[in-house]
Amino acid sequence: MKYCLLAGMLFCSALLYGEERQIDLLVSLDPFTELRLSYARSPSFTGGWVSREQRRDLLEDYKKDPNLFLVNAQKWLKECPVDANMHLMLADLMRERSKLAQAVFHRHRFYGLLQSIVGNKTGESKDQAFVIISADEVHTVLNYFQAKLLEQKLEYPFDMMKVTIHGKEKTLYFDVSIPFKAIQNRTSQ
Repeated sequence: MKYCLLAGMLFCSALLYGEERQIDLLVSLDPFTELRLSYARSPSFTGGWVSREQRRDLLEDYKKDPNLFLVNAQKWLKECPVDANMHLMLADLMRERSKLAQAVFHRHRFYGLLQSIVGNKTGESKDQAFVIISADEVHTVLNYFQAKLLEQKLEYPFDMMKVTIHGKEKTLYFDVSIPFKAIQNRTSQ
């Protein structure tokens, strides 16, 4: 079989019954998007994770007892594997401790999750909005771009944020329909 990657689709050319046929297979090329969307569909998903007490405790551990943080952060990520910032914090601590394979793993997870949010979008219009599963992801994107928030406006399903990035003012758009649906489901129960 010959395989080639073309325009986000995987095409296989297979020899079947003595004749060559083209078989188009749509394959998800982004396991991080799959992970995020699967997490958002889980019954326990509440629309966010930063405000959860267990996570706040982890941040205290990070400051006071990094060894305890390392243990508890691993447990947290089993429960909340989409917490990009927690992956980044773990990556930094692992690197400081010369645990390079683990540092690379968690940094890869951070960038994979970030890439899943940003994708090939600019975020500079409603058509190019970043699709998020949690407001926590908005902050991940803003922090990564070192954006300074000037103004925020909600026009469902978009959260529009006027920001400055490296001295340039722009508006970023985030599609917030997924976390809003989770919050709506939670409040209707």
